[in-house]
Amino acid sequence: MSDGEEPEAGDTEAAAPAEPARMYDVLVTEAFGQTVLHPSVDQYIDTIAALKADGYVSVIDLCGADYLTNPNRSLPADIAGERFEIVVNLIAHTPPRRGRLTRGRSPVRPFVRQVAGISSEEAVTV
Repeated sequence: MSDGEEPEAGDTEAAAPAEPARMYDVLVTEAFGQTVLHPSVDQYIDTIAALKADGYVSVIDLCGADYLTNPNRSLPADIAGERFEIVVNLIAHTPPRRGRLTRGRSPVRPFVRQVAGISSEEAVTV
């Protein structure tokens, strides 16, 4: 089609929806300059191990978050927002990077039973 020509009916293709971003086969978003991973319960331990192998060697924060006043925060389409989430913040020193893992905790779904030790080979029961 040259400039000035109108597209014929049926010539236009609908754009395919963008594939969600992933890292270590886990849905990922960016928030406040940090990479945020949203692993499932089944992916959690493998994701921690992959982050450790990539240089994320320190847990700088482990906390719970209450999203009572922010229920409509930005999440990947496949992730259902929950009021309470467990958040683990990690840091890599070479090169300097920060990462965050979030995992919702609902009364009907048990939380991750173990978190792999970042600075040791032991697993810690949660």
